[in-house]
Formats: sequence, structure tokens, C-alpha cells
Amino acid sequence: MARKKKLGAGYNQRKDGRIEYRWTQDGKRFCVYGQTIEECEEKKAEMKKAIEEGSYVKNRDVTLDAYFTEYERNQDGVTKGSTASQVAVVYKRISPELGQTKVREIERRQVLAFQESLRGRYMTSTVNVTMAFLSSLMKAAIIDGIISRNPCAGIRRLKRVEVPARDSIHRALTVEETNAFFAAAKESNSWYRNLYAFLLHTGMRVGEAAALKRSDIDYNKGLIHVRRTVTRSGNGYVMGDSPKSKSSKRDIPLTPDIVQILKDQEQMNRDMHGADLVTLDGLIFTTLSGKMIITCSFTRDLATIQEDAGIEHFGVHAFRDTFATRALESGMAPQTLKEILGHNSYSMTMDLYAHTMNETKTNEMQKVVVGIRA
Repeated sequence: MARKKKLGAGYNQRKDGRIEYRWTQDGKRFCVYGQTIEECEEKKAEMKKAIEEGSYVKNRDVTLDAYFTEYERNQDGVTKGSTASQVAVVYKRISPELGQTKVREIERRQVLAFQESLRGRYMTSTVNVTMAFLSSLMKAAIIDGIISRNPCAGIRRLKRVEVPARDSIHRALTVEETNAFFAAAKESNSWYRNLYAFLLHTGMRVGEAAALKRSDIDYNKGLIHVRRTVTRSGNGYVMGDSPKSKSSKRDIPLTPDIVQILKDQEQMNRDMHGADLVTLDGLIFTTLSGKMIITCSFTRDLATIQEDAGIEHFGVHAFRDTFATRALESGMAPQTLKEILGHNSYSMTMDLYAHTMNETKTNEMQKVVVGIRA
């Protein structure tokens, strides 16, 4: 039987591999857990400071709201600001029902009841994301020694009952819908018509296009360098230093149509803001007043054009889906499409657009004539 390593006074190696440190302060016993001695030292320092300031709450008394605040603090500097902001939004759905409950008192039945309450108010995907984060929070509480069992364990994800977004607001537009939309956009002289056309021709996310600078366009090499995105943070929208994920940092080839869209937009910028404000480091797509574009900047404009065109409502992400659909229908290899879209994996591309490939294959099969007659 292997002997445990000697870790020093107060330290103990647990069976699950974690390290525990115990000490006495003001006549009371305390302990922290960590994967390394360094992690234990950091947690010990934080806890001792809280005890001295009178702000420390014992494990058995900590509420879910209080623990989430501690969780957020521990994640600071570890996760991207946009990710932290998304987590905060998810937790806002949890807090009203479970926030004031002590973590140690949250039971499986209570979690199931919470899941059921969400079912009646949110889409299935939103419910599942919320429950997944609650489970992650409970796993963290186990690591911190607050609870010994995850009350979310074994609770199944809900099955989707709604029409997939790809078939509704995120659906791929038909050729007829596309033509009708851009005819209406031209008729209304929409300030954002070049942005819509750019998204349709590149498959870029709207946040990536909103963060695009003139210096990101390499006309000599014929490439668009996607290097950053506009994201939501706790203080509103910010220009991120990097796109959505590692694979989102990519180069997209220019086509004659894309070049023309960019030239048209640059002329519009010059006409509206003057040549002095159209700099190499300036944004290509902005609001009418020259500010950074966020989703709400064009929401009304997008809806008005759809109404004028007489087509069913769709979200801006539909331009990305339309690009992907037309690309596959034109014979683009799925692996190439994956790289242009900036997906993390080939399977992600296939999961989203396999239905398009199946439709294309079905249509193409009808054209095959082998010359045999019964």
C-alpha cells in the first residue's frame, strides 16, 4: 500500500486526491480544500482575512447567493469577461428561487421543482443551460467542502419540444426571401444594408463584423482577418481582444462581391463622417452616428425591412445560416465551411447543417439517369 506524502503540519491528503488544511483561529477550527498546497494557502489567506473582518460565513450557513458571489470572485481573471457576463445572466434565473437557500439544504426534490418551474417560462435549451450551470456550481461546492453530494446529479436534460431555431428565427432564407429583403433594404435606404450583405456573403457573426477595422482587410492578399468581437459585459458592450473561441480567430477570403460591399460602406462612411474620421484603425461598420454597433442598434431596422418585404420574421443570425446553406448547396466542403465559420469542431458544423446536405443530396439524386427501364 502506497504511503501518503508528508505535506507538513496541518495538511492532509484525502482519499479523493484533494489536499485538506486545518487550523484553529480564535478558539474555532477551520479547514480549506484544494488540489495543491498553493491553492490551499490562497484559500486559507482569504478565509483568515474574512474571519478577521467578520465577513466569514461558515459552510453550513452559506446561501447559494453568497456562494455564487464567492464563485464569481474566484473566476475573476480565469474566464473571459464575456463568459463571466453570460454566467451572471444564467444565475439570475436561479437566484429568485434558490438564492436565499443554504447550499447544504438544497435537496434533489427542490432542484426538480425548480427545473419544472423553468420549463413553463423558458425554451428547453435555456432550461438545460441553467440546470447545467447549477450542477457545475454544486460540483464546485463539493470541492470547497460545503456539501458532499450534488443534488443535481442524475437529473435528466429536458427534451426539446420547440421548433429548432434553425427552422424559425435562425432559419436559412430562401433565395426569394433574400432577394425581397435586400430590395426592401435598398428601397428604404437602410444604413445597415451593407452590414446585412456582408454577413450574408461571409458567414461572420454580427459581433465579429461590428469589431472589424479597416486594418483587418488585406486587399493585397485577399483576406479578412477576424481577430476580435463585440461582446456583452457587466458594464454593457465592449470590444473584446479575441473572438468567441480559438477557432474563431481566422482568415476569410475576399470575393469580388465582398470587396464591393466594403468599398460601398467606406464611401458611405466618408459621406456621413468625412474623410478625416475614416482611419485605418477605424471601424468599418458603425451606427449612423459613428458609434460601435450592438444588437439593439439595428433591431428595429431589421424588423421594418422584413415587414416591408412581406417575409416571415428572422434574426440577424439567419444571414450566417443562409451563407452556410448556400455554401453547401454550391458544393463547398464541410471542413472548409467549418474553418470559414470559425466552428470549434467539424461535428458542430455537421450538426447544424447536415439537413441542408441531405436536401442537396436528395435533389441531386433526382438528376441521376442510369438508362435502365423496367
